[in-house]
Amino acid sequence: QRLNEAIADKVHDHAANFMMEDSAHEDLNDVANAFVDDYARFVQEFTDYKLGWYLKISAEVIYESIEFISLMIDIETFTGGAHPNATTNYYVFNTKTSQALSLSDIISDTTQFKQILKGNFRKQKGIDDSISLAEAGYNIYDDEFVINENIAITEDQVIVHFNPYEIAPYSMGPTTVKIDKNELQSIMKIN
Repeated sequence: QRLNEAIADKVHDHAANFMMEDSAHEDLNDVANAFVDDYARFVQEFTDYKLGWYLKISAEVIYESIEFISLMIDIETFTGGAHPNATTNYYVFNTKTSQALSLSDIISDTTQFKQILKGNFRKQKGIDDSISLAEAGYNIYDDEFVINENIAITEDQVIVHFNPYEIAPYSMGPTTVKIDKNELQSIMKIN
């Protein structure tokens, strides 16, 4: 029950991030109604505006074990502008405590993890070591690869996901790096 509530809270929090006014929303129906109300206020204020808005959120458990579950939340929204925005957010929850785990709860050596992540990123994207990541079009300077908390664990992989704009321009889309768990065996805190 607590785990279900923790997952529902994450979905709710993501949905509430798209509200124009800061106010408490008890459940997803409240969030949906507030989104529609925000649109109504917006078109009342900007009478020349002719486009519709939308917000789509889906959540899926992508892996489940006795120790943890990995959750993926996909969000797509359009509230005007040049294009819709889409994000994918991963979470790993401890099944006993119902807490979302941080990277340091999952990985014991983040420096080594960063090097392994960078190597897998280069390999999966076909970027030779002689080319800097900035030259390859990524927002990574001095070849200092970044890591984030957008991580999931499956039976045999660790997934690290970067949404548009995080390490690359929107035109390059999202970046997902998949690492075989065997490569991380010495620094993984959970299996």
